[in-house]
Amino acid sequence: MYNDVMKDLKDKMQPVVDITEINKKAAEKLFALQSACVTDLFNSSIAQMTALTTVKEPKSVVELQVQFFKTVESKLTDVAEKEIAALSEAKDQVSEIVEKSISELSEMPATYFTDFSKFDMGQFADFSKFTDFSKFADFSKFADLSAFTAAPVVTEEAEKKAPAKAAPRKAAPAATSAA
Repeated sequence: MYNDVMKDLKDKMQPVVDITEINKKAAEKLFALQSACVTDLFNSSIAQMTALTTVKEPKSVVELQVQFFKTVESKLTDVAEKEIAALSEAKDQVSEIVEKSISELSEMPATYFTDFSKFDMGQFADFSKFTDFSKFADFSKFADLSAFTAAPVVTEEAEKKAPAKAAPRKAAPAATSAA
């Protein structure tokens, strides 16, 4: 019986395990793509700085920078496309698993749901079986919210009509008496 229960539990949890595995593989793929991209960008930047130190003419510097940014843009676009493809593939696989699980759920025998009629929910309405709540603080005073009022809403129009607030007055220095 124990083996049957464990096998049934394993079968029921298999979609969760599959989804977790799909997410793990997608995350690993994204991490690898990002890592390669950052490494490539770092190496390209170092090579660009080295190339810029040898150039003497401003026109050549601009041309090298334009070429560098075009190369970086194409590499980033390529990585973004690969990431989108990986995420899309993972989404499709997860959607397939969820749809399969939902279809299996709809094929369940109706007896699983009619068994709930056996439970007597009336037993939960009798709170005398529970701990004595009198030792807890009296929370009834918190239920009266009449003391709290909502702050008035100030509109722009009302703000314009309101008189300007006067600056607070400074207190006069206290007189010292010598007695």
